[in-house]
Amino acid sequence: KLLQHSDLFQQVGKELRFTHYVWEAFFTARALAEEAKTADPTSEQPELLKYLHDPAWTLLLDCYAGLGDVEPLIKTLLQESRAEKGLPALFKAARWAILAPEDVPWRKEILKALAQAFIKPSLEQPTRLRIGRALAMVAGESARPFYLQTLRHPLPAVRAAALRGLGWTGRPREMKILAAALRDPDFTIRESAIWALSDLGTVGAFRYLSDLLPYGDEQLMPVIAEALATQPDGWDPLKEATQAEDLLVRRAAAHGLGQIHQPWAQSILEKMGREDTQWLVRSAAQAALSTQQKEAEATVVAAPPKIDEMQWLLAWAAQQGLGLGIGEAALQMLLHAVETGDSNARISGALTLSLIGRQEHLDMLRPLLDHEDAAVQKAAAAAIRHIETRYKEVTNVEEGPPADEEVPPADEEGEPKESPPSEPETQP
Repeated sequence: KLLQHSDLFQQVGKELRFTHYVWEAFFTARALAEEAKTADPTSEQPELLKYLHDPAWTLLLDCYAGLGDVEPLIKTLLQESRAEKGLPALFKAARWAILAPEDVPWRKEILKALAQAFIKPSLEQPTRLRIGRALAMVAGESARPFYLQTLRHPLPAVRAAALRGLGWTGRPREMKILAAALRDPDFTIRESAIWALSDLGTVGAFRYLSDLLPYGDEQLMPVIAEALATQPDGWDPLKEATQAEDLLVRRAAAHGLGQIHQPWAQSILEKMGREDTQWLVRSAAQAALSTQQKEAEATVVAAPPKIDEMQWLLAWAAQQGLGLGIGEAALQMLLHAVETGDSNARISGALTLSLIGRQEHLDMLRPLLDHEDAAVQKAAAAAIRHIETRYKEVTNVEEGPPADEEVPPADEEGEPKESPPSEPETQP
């Protein structure tokens, strides 16, 4: 009785079903893991291999990676990763290495594959950084020796990515290495050192960046300002930089404030755009505001589809000898297609309800989870998920957002330096 009346389950006819699909995925993964313990040890888990790249099984397989032995699946992924376009398989294997217990024997193979991919000369830099990030997440602090060794690589792009790796390991001791990299003649190395300091995320790293801002070259100043904008520890230095005597510092500050989507940052930019004495600074502030406005416009949600203009529904209604109608009449025809139509009509109807459906339509969709056509089942499951998520979000908005957590105060030790910083502080 307790289970029947809990929010974990819902009553569908005479059956109890999980309210949220994550529970179904978890318990199915656990059952499969238990079965595997008693199965033939030479078995290659053909059922799981069959669904290795099925998006519908992604969550289930992630759960299984933490509960069962995925070594046969890992071998398949590593084999696929050696192909020309095998990076998705490598990233999937890396994710499972993060989720699996620490003592799994195949983790070293994943690390070796990631390290080999990291230093490939032909990689685009965003992909190299993604590989480096995966390596840091799988190995943790153990990745540090690899990044230090890779700093000697002849290719600047590889050295730049290795600096980011040192930032991801999150130790203040790396600040001296990163400060030395800021003197490198290659701009990509200096830029990566700035972002690595931001990746460290320590009070000392952000203090060093704020001290460095007035002494950066014209090319590096905007990068420093953008890095300061990534965390609240860097916001006050950006505010102070808007009052600097050097117009290049003020211009960089405007660029950094443009990355902060807060009302106070917008107010400062508006004032700079009106009142700063230098056209270069006013222009930078106005450009930052314009970029923010375009980003806000780009997030506008598209209008829902018009039911009475859907060609598939018009054709289906005509086949039934019925007119589609408009407004509520068209909606009733859509619901009629979901209830009585063939597989194609039910799939199209369910996908339409995923965009415009209301809570009262869930009872109509749930019986389709037992439909003989697997495609209908998937469409109904997707529609139910979208509707439940949409109404959950609306409820959360009506209840109001949670109170903001208090940001811990930054360490106040040390005054801003009057000369270019040469030896960074290493205070965490």
